[in-house]
Amino acid sequence: MPQSLMTDTARERRVSEQVLIPQLSLQSMFWRPKFTDDSAWYPHVPVAFWLIEAHHPQRVVELGCDEPVAYFAFCQALERLNPLCESLAFTTQPPRRAWLDYNDAQYQEFSALQQATEQQALQALDDGDVDLMHVSPSAAAAVLENWEAWERKLSPSGLVVISEAQGRTGSRHGAELYRYLKGYYSHFLFAQGAGLGIVAVGDQQSDVVSRLLAFSPRDPSARLIQQVFSRLGLACAPASAGDSSTEERPSEELAQAIAERDERIRELATLTQLLESAEQREQQERQRREQAEQARAQAAEERRALEQAHTELETRLKTVSAELTALKQAADKARADQQAEVTSLKVALDQRNREVAEQQASRKRAEERLATLEAEFDKERAARQEVEQVAAVEREQDGRRLTELRERADQLEAENRFLQAEQAQRFDEIAQLTRMLEERPAEAPAEDEEAPEASQPQVAEAPAASGEEKRPRLVERFVMRGKDARKLKRQAQLVQGSGLFDAEWYLATYPDVRGAGMPPLEHFLRFGGQEGRSPGPNFDSHWYLTEYLDVAESGMNPLLHYLKFGRSEQRLPLPGGVR
Repeated sequence: MPQSLMTDTARERRVSEQVLIPQLSLQSMFWRPKFTDDSAWYPHVPVAFWLIEAHHPQRVVELGCDEPVAYFAFCQALERLNPLCESLAFTTQPPRRAWLDYNDAQYQEFSALQQATEQQALQALDDGDVDLMHVSPSAAAAVLENWEAWERKLSPSGLVVISEAQGRTGSRHGAELYRYLKGYYSHFLFAQGAGLGIVAVGDQQSDVVSRLLAFSPRDPSARLIQQVFSRLGLACAPASAGDSSTEERPSEELAQAIAERDERIRELATLTQLLESAEQREQQERQRREQAEQARAQAAEERRALEQAHTELETRLKTVSAELTALKQAADKARADQQAEVTSLKVALDQRNREVAEQQASRKRAEERLATLEAEFDKERAARQEVEQVAAVEREQDGRRLTELRERADQLEAENRFLQAEQAQRFDEIAQLTRMLEERPAEAPAEDEEAPEASQPQVAEAPAASGEEKRPRLVERFVMRGKDARKLKRQAQLVQGSGLFDAEWYLATYPDVRGAGMPPLEHFLRFGGQEGRSPGPNFDSHWYLTEYLDVAESGMNPLLHYLKFGRSEQRLPLPGGVR
């Protein structure tokens, strides 16, 4: 085609070829197959060559072996690139004699064809041992059904090659397997022929294979790659596989064939240039191998020097061996001593661990107790705050009541002073009456015994002189004390048992009690407590009555109230005293 008639699409395709082909170009893609047969797999032979060189597999497995052209293409590439690898082909039908003879003649060092069921094939392979697995259409359905088992056989760099991935020849099993796997793994489809699918199951792929898998199916570059390998595959087909002679074609078809031939000539020129580039890379590789040979020769020289040094070391080793024997004996003894010490330390460690466990258990109990106490403290604090709030309200109310009671106390104080003066006078009268009773004639008690209860009104109603007008009332009080003697005795026992009444202190503090003519305790119980007199230094009656107004209002002796009720109610005996 003249340069002037080249379309923009053709120019873009040639530019893309110049960029893409060097990225994926390998020398093996230009090889020709040695094994020829009537097969539709020839368009994929360059792909098989290219995969072996790009992937560098150590074990290749073919399942089904429907197309010997495919299997022997892999073997041809392995022989030239990696003859130390292993290749296996499994088929459910006995392999043809011609195939076996060709395999034994060409690749028997690393290749084997054998009849086997699916389970036998699975048992023959180890997990993670297959780097490249070619699945023929006859085996695709079984692989799809039992994919998990076959997946375990693939290595971290495992590739799966699926023939008839487009299902154009009637069998859909290859297409179904490819459609299933491409939903989970990276893939690339060569659309020539019935299609050849490449699926990267492993995640450790070579750089060249990774670049191929990176192309999207809709990417124009992917179509360009497919076209390049398709043209290379058409060149691999034997001459007998071509179409009928051009002499039988119409003139138009002949012209089209000539145009296609010219196009292929140009493409072959481009590929020739690429081949020359590949040959240059091969020459560079050869130079690197020569350098490696020189390095190996140098290593051999160093090895001879090392062997000589090894001989000297063996002589030295014999000497050192005797020394090591003596050291070993000493080490054994030291090891025994260390073992005994380790045993002792283990015992001590076990004891320590038990102590630590006990301490941890004790600490846990302490923490639980602390948490309980904190919870109780929080409850107590909340209750205390509530009580304080209530107490604040009560204090405010008590303040008002205290003001009123203080005013009342001032009035009572004035009345008290007046009553104390009157009481002192009455005590004098009682003392005088007591002396008068003691001086009465002996027959007086006989009269009293006849009517003890009636004597009281008679004394109260007897006429008296001006100085004796108050005498009947005083005698009546004295007699009433005899009626309450039992109650007074119980109160006296309660007060004496408390230890809060001090008779000497009471007389020293209130000297007027000495002239009352009665014991200090009796005076306190009958008069002193209600008058605000304290029974001793540890109880303040006046403060108690002033602080607790309900006691003052009840008229009860403050000390008796404290002993019977106040102490259990946590009332204080003194200002600022301990509850």
